[in-house]
Amino acid sequence: MSADQIAAAVEKIGKAANSGIKKQMTWKPSCKAGTAKWSYDGVCADPVVFGTMLGLSGPPTWKMHKMPIDDFEKRIGRLDASARYSHLYLKGQHVNIRWSDSGEFKFSGTYGA
Repeated sequence: MSADQIAAAVEKIGKAANSGIKKQMTWKPSCKAGTAKWSYDGVCADPVVFGTMLGLSGPPTWKMHKMPIDDFEKRIGRLDASARYSHLYLKGQHVNIRWSDSGEFKFSGTYGA
């Protein structure tokens, strides 16, 4: 793949993940404590594209990784949503990232007000 094709694929997957995560960020009673959970499953056939999206120097060499929320939002985009009379944001220390060699990945974490 050329650099332009990789950049286009990274942008497409990043936008899909951002949108999918935001759709899950709805008001729940656990939002008050910042413990509402979200999870996004996706597929990326090319490990180089996935690695590039996460700012790695190549394909991921791990099955599970914990990325700080600030770094994750730099890669995927700002993640916040409005609900009732408050704003919802990602909470906790990190986002869990799972990667399998078949190209399936999963992002998960917590959010709250």
